[in-house]
Order: sequence, then C-alpha cells, then structure tokens
Amino acid sequence: MPSEERFKKRKSESKPVLDEYFAWIESLNCLVGSNLGKVVEYSINNKMGLLGFLNDGARISTNILEGNIRKFVIGRNNFIAIDTVAGAKASAVGYSIVITARENKLNVYEYLNYLFQELPRRRKNKTEPILENCLSWSASLTQACYLKE
Repeated sequence: MPSEERFKKRKSESKPVLDEYFAWIESLNCLVGSNLGKVVEYSINNKMGLLGFLNDGARISTNILEGNIRKFVIGRNNFIAIDTVAGAKASAVGYSIVITARENKLNVYEYLNYLFQELPRRRKNKTEPILENCLSWSASLTQACYLKE
C-alpha cells in the first residue's frame, strides 16, 4: 500500500493498541529488578523509539542492512589472515567505510581515493579538522566522489 495510506492505518489501528499497552504498562506496580520489572522499565525508557513508526508511512524493513551484513559474514571465511583483534577491528572499519559510502550514493573507489589523499594532508595541517567534511554524508566532498547518474 502507498506510504500515505500506511501512515493513516498506523494512526487508526496501531496507535490505539499502543496507547492501551503503555497505559497498562505504566499502571503496573512490579518489583524493581525482577524480569517483569525489567520489561516494564525497558518499555517505558524506550517509548519514543517504540512509537517512532507511527510518525511515518515508510515500510519497516531491515533488508538493506541485513544484506550489507551478509556480505561481511560471507567474506569472513576469506579472512584467514586476520588473526588478531587489531586486524578484526581494521577489517570492520574498512567494511563500515565502504558500506556507508555505498548507502550515501558515493562511488566507493573515488571516495576511498579521496580519503587516502585528503586525510594525510589534513593530519599535517593542524588548523583543519581531520575527519570533518570527509565523512560520506558531508556536503563538501568533491563531485568525483558521487555516483554518476
């Protein structure tokens, strides 16, 4: 269904159920630290996040994220050379940079090329922030970093 219709359905069908749930959960008087107490505390502390989907009609899906993680898990079998914690951390950072660049519609090769040229220059120049403006969502990246349409 279209996002607008999904948004209306969430407001008319999901919101009343959640309002009733939170009214009930907030009325409970349970032992702090008990399993039920932990559930109640979690629900109350995360109420805004749990209700977040009501503010939007977008589909709720983690498919893109799971697909990105799957690539790493499949590649893990090829990481025989990574036998230290530092190597694993470096691998995770590298994957994170590449996946984040892809999600921000960057040409990964050009973006990495830009980083490898720009970051050493910034480390020498103490007046300029090192990472700021180099992050994959920064508006100040060169046009070469972006995918061509």
